[in-house]
This record gives sequence, C-alpha cells and structure tokens, in this order.
Amino acid sequence: MSFDQLPPFRDDGAINVVVETSAGSRCKLKYEAASGAFALGRILPEGFVFPFDFGFVPGTRAEDGDPVDILLVAEAGTAPGCVVPARPIGALTAEQSAKQGRRVRNDRILAVPLVSRQYATLCRLRDMAPALREQIAFFLTSYGVLDGKNLRITGQHGPNTAVKLIRQALK
Repeated sequence: MSFDQLPPFRDDGAINVVVETSAGSRCKLKYEAASGAFALGRILPEGFVFPFDFGFVPGTRAEDGDPVDILLVAEAGTAPGCVVPARPIGALTAEQSAKQGRRVRNDRILAVPLVSRQYATLCRLRDMAPALREQIAFFLTSYGVLDGKNLRITGQHGPNTAVKLIRQALK
C-alpha cells in the first residue's frame, strides 16, 4: 500500500501521520507521490533543526496544495516514511506568502503519537507549557524565511478544530 492509499483516519479515531522530516534534522524532506520517494527540499540554516517529527496526513489536500501538515509532539523522533498513529491536540492556523505576493492558508496540526508516554496526558494545545508553544511557533514562522516564505500564525485552536481542518482537506 502506498501512502496515497493510507486512510487519514483510523478506526479508533486517531489519525495516520506520515513522517517526512525527523526531529533533530536540518534537512527538510518532502514526499513525492509520483515517485514514491522522499526528496530533499531544502537544508535549514546552521543552528536550525526540526524540534519534532514533521509530516502529513495522507489523503488530504490543504489550501496550499500539499497534504495537511503535522508536527508530532513526542519524546523522540522516528524516520522518514514512518507511519505514526496519533491524536490531534490542536491547530495553529496560519497564512503564508505564495507566488505573486498572494497569501494562502498553511495551517499546522499538532498531534501526539498514541504510543507517547511523556506527552500521553497532553490533550489540548493550551495544556502545553507556554514556553514550548512559543518555541514551536517561533520555529514554524522562522525556518522558511531564508527561502522567502513568510508564515504568520493567525490563531491557536484545540483538537476539535484540528480534526475539522483535516476533514475539510479530505480529497
């Protein structure tokens, strides 16, 4: 089964997340459905690394044309191509500069892997330590700046909004 055939939602209500970029990596990978491979998209500047695994929900298409983006809040990273059953804990709604100066929605869902122990009790974004929320927001708004991408977070929402955004993006 390819990632394109993987259902976004599992029978237990969790979501499937396909990891593209591992926590701690400076290399932003992107899954290319046509080839079934992960391609190097960019290398982050010295000192910038992904704080958590970054990936997508299969079977979705967000306003920016890509699958819905997910940041997996977990005590350890996995590997590109790993499928992680997770539960959404919130959403950071965001706008990003696009071609011709137009702005497009580019929301980020935050989720916790079902097997996480350290974050097992984390149910909502607002339950997360404020410093960690700020660091995640700073990373997300900063890592694309050198590539001319300007991401602006417009809101922080709970798990119901996260699920709603995923459902709206179903292909």
